[in-house]
Amino acid sequence: MRFTGHMADAKPDRCAPRSAGQFAARTVAELLDTVNQRSAECLDRPGVEPVHDLRVSLRRLRAVLSFFDPLLGEKVALARAEIREQALDLGQLRDIDVFLEHLRDGLAPVRDDEADTLREVLERRRDALSEEIGEQLATRAWRRPLDLVRTSARYHPGRGRSDAAATSFASRRLDRWCDRWLVSSSEMTKLNPHDLHRVRIRAKKLRYACEVSADLYPAQAQSATATVEAFKEFQDLLGAANDAATARRIVQDAGCDLVGSRVPKVDLGRAGALRQEIIDTGRFWAARR
Repeated sequence: MRFTGHMADAKPDRCAPRSAGQFAARTVAELLDTVNQRSAECLDRPGVEPVHDLRVSLRRLRAVLSFFDPLLGEKVALARAEIREQALDLGQLRDIDVFLEHLRDGLAPVRDDEADTLREVLERRRDALSEEIGEQLATRAWRRPLDLVRTSARYHPGRGRSDAAATSFASRRLDRWCDRWLVSSSEMTKLNPHDLHRVRIRAKKLRYACEVSADLYPAQAQSATATVEAFKEFQDLLGAANDAATARRIVQDAGCDLVGSRVPKVDLGRAGALRQEIIDTGRFWAARR
């Protein structure tokens, strides 16, 4: 499975894994290959896009490792936490890039007479972070949790569950994650920014799980694609709320005055409509268990 942000089509000569263990091992190996590729690209040409692509590949890997948690050992859970810590600088870099883009567009929530000073501060911070990330990617410490995950996903016995049918495992996990997301998103208009962010994270993780599981349900390809696309738009809408909160924090941490009129509003009406669209589409994974 290779993804670029949208769900990619399965290779025609590719057989769906029969067991949950095979499903986990193959999926994790392919995601790790993508992380390795993105890491190499960052070292070769550090910039906004390579860093963003690496961050997304790590985020997807962490979400999928969580999805396969019942099959993987404690060492993988610890490695997942270590990968999260390693990715924090990438998240800070992404926040700075988004804010700098808003500054260029005149959309950042800061007074015009303070914009240039704030830009200079953030650009220096970005340069320092980029250098730190480049040094980090070249170390064995960066490789260690990724290598541990690869070995464990391939050889761990799976706590007695790896022989279960891949479709049965995926359906149960998708049901659980979908139920949690539906409960958390039932009254979005009443949620504060922090809780909205949690709803977005659950939607994002569920989207990634749907993407990697879609090949198990070839007869439901159209439904799977529709579900993934709806989740992506839902995630992007709520991402605007998180970006707004981050922009406020950057401005206030710099000691600048916040221009509230430039803080973007979140279209929760559209988010609610997408939620209902996902419900109406139905659970594509329910076709085979």
